[in-house]
Amino acid sequence: MLWWIAFLMFVMPPIFFFPGLAARVLLPKIENAREVYALISLKVLPVGLMGFILSSVISSTMSTLGSEFNTLSGVLTRDFYKRKIKPDLSEKQEIFAGRIFTIVIGILTVGLAVLFNALREFNMMDIMFRIFSAFAPAIMIPLVAGLLSKKFNARGTLWGLLAGSVTGTALVLANFFLIRIYAGQMKTNPPLEFWLRSGWNSAATVLSIAATVLGMWLGTITKPTPQEERHRVAAFFAELAKPFLYEEKAEKPLSPFKIIGFMLMALGISMTAVSVLVLVRYKDRGAFKVDMIVALSLAGLGALMRLGKRQKA
Repeated sequence: MLWWIAFLMFVMPPIFFFPGLAARVLLPKIENAREVYALISLKVLPVGLMGFILSSVISSTMSTLGSEFNTLSGVLTRDFYKRKIKPDLSEKQEIFAGRIFTIVIGILTVGLAVLFNALREFNMMDIMFRIFSAFAPAIMIPLVAGLLSKKFNARGTLWGLLAGSVTGTALVLANFFLIRIYAGQMKTNPPLEFWLRSGWNSAATVLSIAATVLGMWLGTITKPTPQEERHRVAAFFAELAKPFLYEEKAEKPLSPFKIIGFMLMALGISMTAVSVLVLVRYKDRGAFKVDMIVALSLAGLGALMRLGKRQKA
């Protein structure tokens, strides 16, 4: 698994960034960089595959949001609401609370999307970097410190989380405010644009790290660690030090290749029908050939998965 992830991390970034780089040559007059992937797809892909790309984008977005919504609602329901507010929560009430939290998270996500769309001076990459610089140090540093060291207690971890988050959020909001004020000057002043975008983001990350570490240190030294917490920490590190022993189960886990192969074959058949429709309706032989290559590739890959599964069985 580790080697497979390393391979994907090596291969996928060039593939992911290539359409944007190609757009510099194929579409040199793009006014809005946010539209580059849609415009380059419309330019190079034939009729039929554009629908495939659109459905892929929608399905991947829905899959990501669905898993994130479930994770966040589970954390809020079990780790916050049930543990801190209502410990005697029944299973039925827990499910209901999880659904309510899912709705609330969805509403907040839609609100953030509308807000980000209104920030015309920023693209999604700018917003992502700023959110990362605001919250990543405050979240990651206490987490890593808790796995590697016993010096910081729970109070210090909480202080570090709050100090880093408040510092990072304040700096990001100040950056948004300054960029909106100096948006006109940034177009004619490259150094100003660099420092308000890249330079500010780097400085905000460093300051957020410093605030997080300082908060953890102050929170730890201002109050001694309770004895009960010391026992829990010692038990955690003792459990962490135990070697992992893998025991092969008698029953093999179910392979996902069977259903994935079936879905790929169905998708290939659907693409074949689309290819024929493109040829009959639009008389575009080039689009028909490209669509058929994609359709046969998907159907063939699905058939190989199904065949491999049957041979192993």
